[in-house]
Amino acid sequence: MKLITKDSTCIYYGNAEHSFVNDILVCEDVNYGDCHEDNVQIHNDITAPDDFTLLKYDYVNDEFVVSKRYLDFCEEKRKERDALLAETDWWALSDRTMTQAEIDYRQALRDVPQQEGFPVTVTWPTKP
Repeated sequence: MKLITKDSTCIYYGNAEHSFVNDILVCEDVNYGDCHEDNVQIHNDITAPDDFTLLKYDYVNDEFVVSKRYLDFCEEKRKERDALLAETDWWALSDRTMTQAEIDYRQALRDVPQQEGFPVTVTWPTKP
């Protein structure tokens, strides 16, 4: 497999041919802006981690490391989730009984970080 990085950030991983058209990286019919021959690195015969997704990892000193940008994005999405949970905390007061829809909504919010594609793709539950 081939890995293409820019400033250590993994931007492509696969077997497709790549080219530079008008000084822009093209791979699998995708144009990668601000990726030129002089600012990307091509690594061949690379095996990525099982949970590899683009932008999640940096490739530094021939090793995959979780990107700080990715961790920051995860934290940002968790803060969004926490704010939505905080808006409903009053539902769980001891003198009130939550409806099943309220229980399900709060659980769905807690489950957001386990969604496929988190944090890049998040499906926010609908508030009852």
